[in-house]
Amino acid sequence: MRQTDNLEIVGPNPTGTTNIKIIIGIININMNNWTICDNNFDEYLEKLKTSYHRMENDVEEMKQILQNWRKDKELQELREEIRQLHKNTLLIMTDKEKKEQRAFCDKHYESCKNGGSYTYHLCGTGIGTSIKIECDKCHEIKDITDVDSW
Repeated sequence: MRQTDNLEIVGPNPTGTTNIKIIIGIININMNNWTICDNNFDEYLEKLKTSYHRMENDVEEMKQILQNWRKDKELQELREEIRQLHKNTLLIMTDKEKKEQRAFCDKHYESCKNGGSYTYHLCGTGIGTSIKIECDKCHEIKDITDVDSW
């Protein structure tokens, strides 16, 4: 029995054939009943090694394809999660709208001691949603809509 890398050659057996076993990770490939003449044995061995290394490269390429597919699947799942959030959320404010909302709340915290009681008025326009914020203490209303995001 000779063993080279992950190639194990057993034989020849009593029937005159040689058993060849290629081990690739956890996959075993048995090639039985291959007749190999003693004088060409090294030539056949080199061909098998070349074949084996080609299969190793193919396995690495397949692993890379699988890894990329998994990334694509993860992106698809994240896109679906975002779509569900948009579908099930009443409103998602832009950064500009959040900044306007924060300024309005800070102003009314100082001026009328409003600690967080505000009413939001949302109006669908067909091209976007208009957002107005109202202080529940002094009833001032401000339009904080970011029309650039429409």
